[in-house]
Amino acid sequence: MFFVVSKLMNFIISPMTWVFFILLMALFSSKHQKKLVFVSLSMLFFFSNAFIFNEISRLWGLKKSMNTEVQYDVGIVLGGVADFDKQSNLLNFNNYSDRLFFAKKLFFNEKINKILFSGGNGELFSNDYVEAIEMKKFLIKNGINENDILIETRSRNTHENIKNSIEICEEKKYERILLITSSMHMRRALLCCEKNNFNVDYFCTDRTKSYRVWKVKHILVPQNQFIKKWEELIHEMVGFIAYKILL
Repeated sequence: MFFVVSKLMNFIISPMTWVFFILLMALFSSKHQKKLVFVSLSMLFFFSNAFIFNEISRLWGLKKSMNTEVQYDVGIVLGGVADFDKQSNLLNFNNYSDRLFFAKKLFFNEKINKILFSGGNGELFSNDYVEAIEMKKFLIKNGINENDILIETRSRNTHENIKNSIEICEEKKYERILLITSSMHMRRALLCCEKNNFNVDYFCTDRTKSYRVWKVKHILVPQNQFIKKWEELIHEMVGFIAYKILL
């Protein structure tokens, strides 16, 4: 039930959903039509503005990296980095793929001894794609020994990622654990660890620039890719609050 609700929330919290409904209201409200159109245009500018997004995401995203003096028993990589195109037989990596690529780099630099990839199928209706299995194949093709890769294939969300990964770490008796996920996602992932008394260090990927960009395009020109980024950020904020209350 929690999984289904989270999928519905993705639609409800989308900025474009809000803009669409406000414009729809404008069509049927001659009295407030101009105000509603102004509100919808203002929202479009806000959610497509790179400067505003970067300022807020920098406040939300965590920046701390791992302890460079420690060699970790395992690095837990949280899923959501790729889907699979059956027709072309290819993996489609997304904006979160840095989680996997940094884990690979940390492994070859001998900062982590094992990679544990956690991710099943996060779709509402399963399409038989199991992300962890495909990521294991990818890592093996990229020179990592099969014995150094662990996978968790049952999880469908962050809460299950952490809960199921804990079981594996306890079974393997891992003590020095590094959690690897995106900067925006890390706050929610660490909350799940805290709720389960799971002690980890963490390594953030996909970080927002640490400096401000003072370009006209960045400050004034709407850019549609930031609407999608806002959806992701709002999803993390709402998910954090939900986990805080429900877990």
